[in-house]
Amino acid sequence: MLIYISVILILPLILWTVITTTKPQMENQEILLVTAHPDDECMFFSPAIIQLSKTNNVHVLCLSVGNDQGLGKTREKELIKSCSILGIKNVLSTDDPELQDGMQIDWKADAVLKHFNKYVSEHNISTVITFDHLGISGHINHRKIHTALKLAKISQKLYSLHTIPVIPKFSFLISALLTKAEQLFAPKPNSLYFFASMNEYLQGRKAMYAHDSQLVWFRHLYLLSSSYMLVNRLDLEE
Repeated sequence: MLIYISVILILPLILWTVITTTKPQMENQEILLVTAHPDDECMFFSPAIIQLSKTNNVHVLCLSVGNDQGLGKTREKELIKSCSILGIKNVLSTDDPELQDGMQIDWKADAVLKHFNKYVSEHNISTVITFDHLGISGHINHRKIHTALKLAKISQKLYSLHTIPVIPKFSFLISALLTKAEQLFAPKPNSLYFFASMNEYLQGRKAMYAHDSQLVWFRHLYLLSSSYMLVNRLDLEE
């Protein structure tokens, strides 16, 4: 009986180790992750940026300090700490009156591009990663970043993080396994797939814990259930 229990417990770990053994998908690139709020980088993008930072120079441009509750200064510091845990040294957040955190605040493309264009020109960025048109959680600030970068027809390669429907999104390992099946049997031709190892998953969790001001009860549930902690699919925008 103990043998059967051990197999049941160990087999998923062995399977996941095999699944997450992958080769680098980009090398020697200057990559910019554009986010809307401190904690976006670890809540949604950690599998991709942890792996990309091993073979590339990854930057984070966060277009607000998340000051909707007056915690902007605190959240700026939390962002830097989180990115350090994720292996990212190049971090910039902005506190622009036109780009304040809020579900009802419509970010204008000009305001987004003002900060984006300045950063990419100063750091020779070759590849950009951000939200897709659905914004993962549907947040208007997320969606407006994608809108601005698409309208601008930027010269850099632009990858967007694929939004997963709600039920698969919170199916954790099941959703990750389904995404692996997609990669193996019906891959999207212009997409990159990132699967977090157990250590990388724990690294992403640790980064989220750096955002101490945001650790309300449902964030703990998110860390245990969200497939974005395990897998990212980045789609190349045409």
